[in-house]
Amino acid sequence: MDESEDAEIKIVDFGFARLKPEMQKLETPCFTWPYGAPEVMKQMTGSKDGYDEACDLWSLGVILVSSISEFSWISLFNDYNNFHDFIPSSP
Repeated sequence: MDESEDAEIKIVDFGFARLKPEMQKLETPCFTWPYGAPEVMKQMTGSKDGYDEACDLWSLGVILVSSISEFSWISLFNDYNNFHDFIPSSP
């Protein structure tokens, strides 16, 4: 790990990036656990509610909170074997 002042920080991966059609929700759950927004994770339960670009703000918030505080968002989920343990089933 590079701890120098000139270290580069990578906070995003565009591997799954695509343009979202206007007025259409996305349904493919592509996220990095545990940075994924709840509405994106909900897609793993078979929900067809979809999600939009607001999920990116959730992920950014997780990164910012982790960066400026001693709170480790990742440690919150260390007790779960996978995200299915964390996400409630769709009604």
